[in-house]
Amino acid sequence: MHCPTCDAANPDTHRFCENCGASFTQACPACSYACGLSAKFCGGCGIALERRDGALVPKPQASPASDAWGELKQATVLFADIVGSTEHIAALDPEQAMEHLRPVIHRMCDSVEQFGGTVIRTLGDGVMALFGVPKSLEGHAVLACEAAVSLQAVFSHARGGLQVRVGLHSGQVASDPHDAKGGRGGGAHGLTIHLASRVVALAQPGGACLTGATRALLGNTCQLRSMGEFPLKGIMGLTPVFELLRMTERQPDTASCNWLTPFHGRSLEIDILQAALARTRMGDARVVGISAEPGGGKTRLCQEFVQHCRGQGLRVCEVRAQLYGHATPLQPILELLRGFYFGMVAADTPDIARTRIAQRLQALQASADDVELVCEFLGVAAPDAAASTLTPRAKHQRMLELMRQLVRDDAGASAVLLLEDLHWLDEASEAFVAALVEAVAGTHTLVVMNYRPHYTPTWAQAPHCTQLDLPDLAAADMNRLVAGLLGARPELAEVCKLVVARSAGNPFFAEELARTLTDSALLADLEGGLPPGRLEQIERALPATVQAVIGAKVDQLGEPEKTLLQMCAIIGKEIPMVVIEQVASHLRQVLEQGLAGLREAGLILQQSHAGHRQFVFRHPIIQEVTYSMQLKVRRVVLHGTVAQVMETYYRDRLDEFAGLIAYHYGLAEMPVHSATFEARAAHWIGASDSRQAVKRWLVVRRLLEGQDRSTEVDRLRVMLGWHIGNLGWREGMSSSEVVQIIQEAIEHAHVVDARLDSTSSYWSGAARSGAVADLRTSMSCTSGAPWPLLSRLILADGRL
Repeated sequence: MHCPTCDAANPDTHRFCENCGASFTQACPACSYACGLSAKFCGGCGIALERRDGALVPKPQASPASDAWGELKQATVLFADIVGSTEHIAALDPEQAMEHLRPVIHRMCDSVEQFGGTVIRTLGDGVMALFGVPKSLEGHAVLACEAAVSLQAVFSHARGGLQVRVGLHSGQVASDPHDAKGGRGGGAHGLTIHLASRVVALAQPGGACLTGATRALLGNTCQLRSMGEFPLKGIMGLTPVFELLRMTERQPDTASCNWLTPFHGRSLEIDILQAALARTRMGDARVVGISAEPGGGKTRLCQEFVQHCRGQGLRVCEVRAQLYGHATPLQPILELLRGFYFGMVAADTPDIARTRIAQRLQALQASADDVELVCEFLGVAAPDAAASTLTPRAKHQRMLELMRQLVRDDAGASAVLLLEDLHWLDEASEAFVAALVEAVAGTHTLVVMNYRPHYTPTWAQAPHCTQLDLPDLAAADMNRLVAGLLGARPELAEVCKLVVARSAGNPFFAEELARTLTDSALLADLEGGLPPGRLEQIERALPATVQAVIGAKVDQLGEPEKTLLQMCAIIGKEIPMVVIEQVASHLRQVLEQGLAGLREAGLILQQSHAGHRQFVFRHPIIQEVTYSMQLKVRRVVLHGTVAQVMETYYRDRLDEFAGLIAYHYGLAEMPVHSATFEARAAHWIGASDSRQAVKRWLVVRRLLEGQDRSTEVDRLRVMLGWHIGNLGWREGMSSSEVVQIIQEAIEHAHVVDARLDSTSSYWSGAARSGAVADLRTSMSCTSGAPWPLLSRLILADGRL
């Protein structure tokens, strides 16, 4: 190594030139870590560096890396400080003090990073580090304890008698991507951090202590000694604190990849479904609605039943409403009509699909106009098909009647329709479900639906309908379920009772609690029975809610699994491979590895759909919890990416999925993009349901409020005025509301077509005076406009 000052040769181990005394290192501008003069990245915090005027400065970044990890996460916070640092530097000047303590801080950082921790900041005589933020770490509490033990070992024989004390606490931490200040850690906030900073003061010199919250995550990986309960400044109540003595041998992972447990209980409900099926097969079809809380077993009950039906050779169709159902109008109905009633498959060309529709409707003696209507509704209309003369309301009523005819024309063949998660059903589909329920009476088609208790079916009072409110699973059945997962060993009997009591009759909750225990070290070394205090330890470690247990499981994921799961939660319950490949394009090299890890953890399942590979969440709660754990700043970015990908993925059915794309753009805080696709969705559904179209046009109006004038914004406002003027009065909007929206549209109309400008000023006065007759004349000059706003805007059917 050559000195940059005097060019003298020096051994690589030197920190200062032996010829001129110049330093071979410079302090990182972010964390003060000693970096080599040619360093491109800081060895202490990872910030990108460059040299300017002989000094190291942060390298400008086009896209801060910290944006990728802003979120709410479970983490363990470590505070470590040098005992008696003031006495050690009392006789030194500031420069000497820095030189004395800086190597100590570097050694502390090395011990933290050795076990996967991230140093958030150095504190002059100590460090603050996080395990689990920004990098997700499975077993973050155990790793933090290992780092603490390593710290003590490093300083046990330190020169000068330096000693370090460490404090640990685990809990939820909010990471702030806008407070990164160039480092890997950046801003981290929350009570967890403040509590950890108080705990470190309780540790003995050369020792480490931790809170009960951290202890609950350790299993039997550490030897601890209770120090009692302490009042901590700013913290309500007393905090139990334990001294960390040493690490024990870590236990192997015992997680199982078999996620389908034996079916227990629900014999009464199975009997009711069997009786409904028997009556249906005799031509007296039943409708059964199953209501239960999340995780209450309604989906599992339905799956057990439809498997039985398939085993008897019955035709079964399963349709599911999605979490984003309100953004995808009619999707469950379109899926039901295409697949079940018309036998369409994904590989069908539009010509083949139209042939299938015509052949099926021929049995109903439907007219050619009906065939064209259904083709239009299902998105396979011929390019040269003549426009229907029916109004949207008439189209809607005719489609409902055709639906009823299709249901009644069952030809005596028994079948089962399963409609899942109706609590997410969009409003446009509700009328079709009601028509289905009405028409199925007297047929050979059994309809089974499930939903959460807050959903109120409009059809529940029909005489051929039965509603099953699933009670909590019986304690005996719950005990068999849990014992099957934990093992039927005598020493686990009390643990089974504890899990059964905590899960309160919710089978999914019980399954996840049991798996949490089997994945931990709490059930190890039980050959001689439960050690003293172990049951209490298990009780404290069990999450209080099903959402909490899923959240803990998500928190334990490493990378890239955690990031991929968050992306999947944004995409939806069903995740096509081609979509996740594009959304996670920067993870392409580790994509398969990450997806395999998520499958092994039982969070997603792989399936084939229409010959394409896709993934689904094993349970809707997993998607909901994963979505809610992400900070808004992260969700905004992901929603925007997903919207762009879906524009390509659904390019052949863009009108049908425009509402979903608009939804993602809306959550991405891109209102004009969202309004563009919301308008497209409104135009699409307006062909058959003017009521839903009006609602969507009003959403377009809300999205455009406060937006700067542009060609696209003005075009959308003109379209909005035309459609509201044409449809609003039909769907109960007042004249004043319609007039106001039309007036706003005409104020922007001249931007779309300058020929309309001359009418704008007149319209304002005409609207105020109510001179509709004069308005007819003023509008007649615009009949050739590309947007036929003024000639027909409010004159539809001759009324305002």
